[in-house]
Amino acid sequence: AVSFAAAGPAAALADRVGPKRVLAPAMAIMAVSLAGLPVAPGVAEMFVPIVGLALGSTMLSSAPVALVSNIASQESRAQALALTRTMGDVGWCLGGAGVGVAAA
Repeated sequence: AVSFAAAGPAAALADRVGPKRVLAPAMAIMAVSLAGLPVAPGVAEMFVPIVGLALGSTMLSSAPVALVSNIASQESRAQALALTRTMGDVGWCLGGAGVGVAAA
């Protein structure tokens, strides 16, 4: 619900202030939220970090698309957006695998 509600405002923010200025705060929101999850004393207390994670993730999904759209030429825009998405997905997979190896 948070991601759905924040998608429009996050995209508008990236358009208004520029996607580069949205990326760092979005990553900071995600980092603080991820750091808050393991120290939450109970399930109810995980609500705030999870909302922060959804908000940061939503901001991170719209800003790179705007950035690539602004940089890529009309002819190469579709390929650039596809590559951006692919590399993001690879990062999520390798990051999860890396955490699993580190935790083992």
